[in-house]
Amino acid sequence: MPSYDLVCQDCIQKFSVFCAISKKQEQKCPQCGSSNLGQLFTAVNIVKNVGNVGAADKNPCAGSCGQGSCGPGSCPGSCYFSDFT
Repeated sequence: MPSYDLVCQDCIQKFSVFCAISKKQEQKCPQCGSSNLGQLFTAVNIVKNVGNVGAADKNPCAGSCGQGSCGPGSCPGSCYFSDFT
C-alpha cells in the first residue's frame, strides 16, 4: 500500500496516511475531520542496480570507446549511455 502526504484545505493541517488507492478519497483530516483534502507532492527515490560500482558500470561506454570519456552520441556503434547513475 502506498503512503500519501495530504493537507487539509480547511485548517491547513499536513499529515500522512498509509492506505490503499481505493481508500484515499475516504480519508479525513485528523485535526478538524474535514474531507476537503489535497495531496502534496511526494518525492520518490529510484535506485538503479548497476552491479559493481566501477566507472565502466556507471557508463557502459567507458570500456568500449577506448578513451573512457563517452557521452550521449559520442560513441561509435550502438553504445548505451544513461543519465540515471
